[in-house]
Amino acid sequence: MLGAAWYPEQWPEARWEADLALMEAAHINFVRVGEFAWSSMEPKEGDYQLDWMERAVRLAEKHHIAVVMGTPSAAPPAWLTQKYPETLRTKEDGHKDEHGNRQQFDFSDAKYRELAGKMATKMAEKFGHDKNVIGWQIDNEYANESYGEGTREQFQAWLKTKYKTLDNLNAKWTTAYWSETYQDWTQIPIEEKYGNPGLLLNWKEFVSDTWRSYQKVQLD
Repeated sequence: MLGAAWYPEQWPEARWEADLALMEAAHINFVRVGEFAWSSMEPKEGDYQLDWMERAVRLAEKHHIAVVMGTPSAAPPAWLTQKYPETLRTKEDGHKDEHGNRQQFDFSDAKYRELAGKMATKMAEKFGHDKNVIGWQIDNEYANESYGEGTREQFQAWLKTKYKTLDNLNAKWTTAYWSETYQDWTQIPIEEKYGNPGLLLNWKEFVSDTWRSYQKVQLD
């Protein structure tokens, strides 16, 4: 099958048919939609607007084009990050990310997961058994981690679960080197590029586990 990304929310609805006709003529079999359309699908909290997406799915079907549905959590709307600023990711330099791009959310934040999960639920209820929806994409390009205090606390808790005691962690990481020895879990930092190899490796493993748990909310 040959597919393409299609962003109907970015075009006048009057243009959709012409674009789909061109795709059909080019022998495109399916389109991916929705992965950046949160502001069009929920223009304000709790106001789910999915009828336009259903019209897009039906029009694609008319042109023998199937649909892969993407959940829009890679691009939160401005109302969300303004109302819930804790959902914005903290960048490596300690500053909060801002609206105006994408992937500005905190992948470890419980509120963001709740809101993204509600959206995924609404989409599943409407399109989960749609005969023209042949697949799902959860979020888009897992990429930007968060480095805020909440994420650091989760990382420290993850390490405590893994190592059980600080003596064990210190032994496994050989923290006597450079006086890196930790006396309290809260002393353990986030390191991305330079530092104890055990710390660097475990941070990457924590990141993978955090993305998996983030994904599972929407899968469920």
